[in-house]
Amino acid sequence: MRIYELAKEAGVSSADVIKAAEAAGVEATNAISVVEGGDVEKLRQAVASADKASVAAGRERKKARSRELSEQ
Repeated sequence: MRIYELAKEAGVSSADVIKAAEAAGVEATNAISVVEGGDVEKLRQAVASADKASVAAGRERKKARSRELSEQ
């Protein structure tokens, strides 16, 4: 399966999948890189957990900005 196919399936960018691949120790250099076997499932899990982490980070940034504005 190619990186861009995984990205489309997960609803994220190919760059996000490549970052998740690097974090998961899966070799992928561009959107047309092929990922096989167990690496596909490993990447699906990595993308899902990265997505949850980015949502949580975004919430924290919004909270911090809200606190900052309310202190002014």
